[in-house]
Amino acid sequence: MYFYKKKEERLRDEQFMKALQSALDDCDFLEVGYEGQWFTWERERLSHNNTRERLDRRVSTPGWKDLFSNYSLKHCGHSVSDHCPLLLSICGWMGRQEHKYCNFKFEATWILEELCKDKVHRLWVNTEGSIRDRLQSVGRGLMRWAREIWKSLRMNTEWLKL
Repeated sequence: MYFYKKKEERLRDEQFMKALQSALDDCDFLEVGYEGQWFTWERERLSHNNTRERLDRRVSTPGWKDLFSNYSLKHCGHSVSDHCPLLLSICGWMGRQEHKYCNFKFEATWILEELCKDKVHRLWVNTEGSIRDRLQSVGRGLMRWAREIWKSLRMNTEWLKL
């Protein structure tokens, strides 16, 4: 983490960055590699004066890397937020049949629905088991919820056409 990893005229306080790097070194944290664009945050995307930075990072201990040696971290594209989502996958160790659950993609348009946050919360707290079990439950529940919403919208559209 160094100040020169920023595409902008203003540079970060170099002392702060050195202190942060020192703290990470003291804790034996290593930065996890990634796939995708180098930046995770962008301001004024459509302007020639845009700013891009790699603000969001993932660090781990050597023990974590040994435990999840088949991990991958991807900087995904973004549309609604100025931050791009980070997708951490540890699916390399899972069996072929179970791997299909790793392909779930959260649709940014769901955020615009008032009930989305509550739906995710209810699905999470009402599922027992591991984090993987909960994530699968939330993914399946959100897919069903999205189908219901779009079905309702289509029905309303048809009714309005009458």
